[in-house]
Amino acid sequence: VYYSLRLPMLVKRMESEAVRAMQQLLIAKGYELPRYGADGEFGSETENALLCFQKDMDLKPDAKCGPDTWSALLGIKGVG
Repeated sequence: VYYSLRLPMLVKRMESEAVRAMQQLLIAKGYELPRYGADGEFGSETENALLCFQKDMDLKPDAKCGPDTWSALLGIKGVG
């Protein structure tokens, strides 16, 4: 069985439900967003948490949530 997911590239200053989902996954993996939580806004707090996650996962620390970062957040291979 093959499933294909199309997840958007997320970058700072975006606001969406996809950003909220990314934030919820970061929180679930232990990357706290203490000031704003999963508010759907990709600000500095989210950027810092995402950079820490990317570094911990040996991903390119670019503060963008693209295919490799989504895959790591979801714990699956090749979502992009």
